Amino acid sequence: MPAKHILGTPWQRLWYTWCSHRFPWRKSFFVGMDLEGNTFWEFRNRLNASRPRRTVVFKDKSLDWVDYASTVSPAWHQWLRATRIPAPTIEEQHAENTRQEVLAKNVVLADARWAAKPSLLNTGPHPPKDSVVESNTKFCNDSGLQSRVR
Repeated sequence: MPAKHILGTPWQRLWYTWCSHRFPWRKSFFVGMDLEGNTFWEFRNRLNASRPRRTVVFKDKSLDWVDYASTVSPAWHQWLRATRIPAPTIEEQHAENTRQEVLAKNVVLADARWAAKPSLLNTGPHPPKDSVVESNTKFCNDSGLQSRVR
């Protein structure tokens, strides 16, 4: 396993590199880790030998599978569900975080530009006197605003 999937101390990288080797006697294989320190593993499926099973081991042991949706990145979700074949690299994860930071800044700027524009909701309920809509209803007695005479 190349070091592009592993974070941590040199001893941790050595251990995870050793765990990533696919020896015949080994039941599970290390695949990679995310930026939070969660590790992702693959193991043989006895029922379907052509498709390995995939799992995550959380760094925080208090988390359960119920919580994994909020702690695992979308790229690792795709890998866990076998819609992505290669595991995400650390560089890809850093690039995704950088992209999201830039996107958040752009959203703030776009909201500020949008708030600076005048709103049609702040205008009066009627069109101006010289508008096309007002000139078309000028000669009509039933504009909807007059009270009915009984």
